[in-house]
Amino acid sequence: MDSLRTTAILACLLFAAACNQRIEPAATSTTAEIQVAPVVAETPAVSATTGSSVIAPASTETVERPPAAPPGSAIVRENALPAARKVPASSKPASKEPSLSELAATIMDPASFSNPDVRDTYEKAKLVADRLDGMYCYCKCKENPGLKHKSLLTCFQDEHAAECGICLNESKQAFLDFKDDMPVEVTKKAVDLMYNQGNPPAGHVH
Repeated sequence: MDSLRTTAILACLLFAAACNQRIEPAATSTTAEIQVAPVVAETPAVSATTGSSVIAPASTETVERPPAAPPGSAIVRENALPAARKVPASSKPASKEPSLSELAATIMDPASFSNPDVRDTYEKAKLVADRLDGMYCYCKCKENPGLKHKSLLTCFQDEHAAECGICLNESKQAFLDFKDDMPVEVTKKAVDLMYNQGNPPAGHVH
């Protein structure tokens, strides 16, 4: 029995020794190698419209950009400029009628004449220049191709009235009615009676 026990113990020892030879020593401390992906620096892109830096997204997709404006062209934002206002025709200022003083200033200087009657008539014509501007002259200077006067006032803007009794008489009538505070229509009718039997000339109906 002792011999069998001894044999079994020896077999166990041999088996244990064989197992120890197969077990490799544990690896000493190893340094783990960590692979770090390379970091790519993002380059800031400059906005074409605002001028500020904008970080481009880290994407491999192709981003379509709008075409750049040609050199020298202005970038106009939508609704940046106010719409032009249209001025109605009715709001346009009406043409200003010349004042009495402005019309009187167009009459020739009375001091230019030596004849007292002519000089006096030219002086008084300045006081009724607005009336003369609305009166027809029966010397037919308006129809005269060499004169083409606009009104009786035109006759007093040079020496024409000084040499025409009709012009002087019409101006004297205008001054008398002005002193009597009568409207210019009364003067026009009086002149029509004097030179055309009360009938106004064509186109000058009072």
